[in-house]
Amino acid sequence: SNRESNVANNDNVLSISPDYTNYQWLLNGEILANETENSVDATLYGSGEYQSQATDENGCRLTSV
Repeated sequence: SNRESNVANNDNVLSISPDYTNYQWLLNGEILANETENSVDATLYGSGEYQSQATDENGCRLTSV
């Protein structure tokens, strides 16, 4: 199943629910290779369109924008 969720922004640290098992952050559609936690520091990469793809243990994918 696919679900959508909003990314929280707290002092340029973006985060989503910690309830998933695998995370991957993207900036402007490009994978941020080392960003595989449920949060990312946007000050490291600058402005742009951030997305997070999270997968739970059942293989359900969450895409956050």
